[in-house]
Amino acid sequence: INAGYVVDGDWLNPVTQVFDWPYNEPNPNLINYLTFTQRIPRKMDRSYNVVAWIDYQYDANRSNDTTMIMKITDVIGLEPEVEINEFTLEQNVPNPLNNSTKITFNLPNGGNTRFFIINNLGKLIINENKFYSEGKHLIELNDLNLPQGVYYYMMEFEGKRITKKMIIAR
Repeated sequence: INAGYVVDGDWLNPVTQVFDWPYNEPNPNLINYLTFTQRIPRKMDRSYNVVAWIDYQYDANRSNDTTMIMKITDVIGLEPEVEINEFTLEQNVPNPLNNSTKITFNLPNGGNTRFFIINNLGKLIINENKFYSEGKHLIELNDLNLPQGVYYYMMEFEGKRITKKMIIAR
């Protein structure tokens, strides 16, 4: 059989591979793992949008009774996690957002940080000074209740400032 997947809606670059399939027909009570040689890129926020499919030998147009919708319940075999030894601030997810979002960042060592959000007029909305240990961290912003518009979030660590733009859409 041929099987494939697409990550984050990148339909121009599907990953496909041929597998040996020892069964005549698909069986909903049967579990068969397909291990692709190409790995899915690891993401800092650990959210994955993967669409996968299987093309059976006599069902190329997916029209007969062998057509099944497959649900991906776990992703095994991500690219190895890259150790980051620098201060990074990732784009918030989702963006645009309605009322809540998540922001990940990495610190090469423990220390004090300053996190703040300003609106497009420069008005300070959120200001937080906090100590974080070395490694990856997640900031969850819930129930923001801010007007629709463009905002900027920034983080300062050891004299370095990183700024990102986020959009609130209702």
